[in-house]
Amino acid sequence: MAKTLTISEILDDLRVADEMLRRFERLYWLSSEQFFELYSQGLLDDGEHLHDFSQWAGYWKLRTRRLEAFNDTNISLPTLSTIASLRLSCVSTSPIYPF
Repeated sequence: MAKTLTISEILDDLRVADEMLRRFERLYWLSSEQFFELYSQGLLDDGEHLHDFSQWAGYWKLRTRRLEAFNDTNISLPTLSTIASLRLSCVSTSPIYPF
């Protein structure tokens, strides 16, 4: 039986996967999408980079699966404008001085 992931677990996994993907992209100067396409076709010489490439592919697959799981939840991430308006509505306009 497959474990059902919570939204929090999905978002945590996405955050970690994105951080690791960015790390590999900076290291190898290649987007993860381009990397995975080449990796899937066996076009990369992964002899000395086998460990990195295996991890990179794993994080790409994890990100893909978690995005699918997130999309299946029918919940959308708040936009920056929504977050900004929520923050502004929480700010008090009255003075905070005790005297």
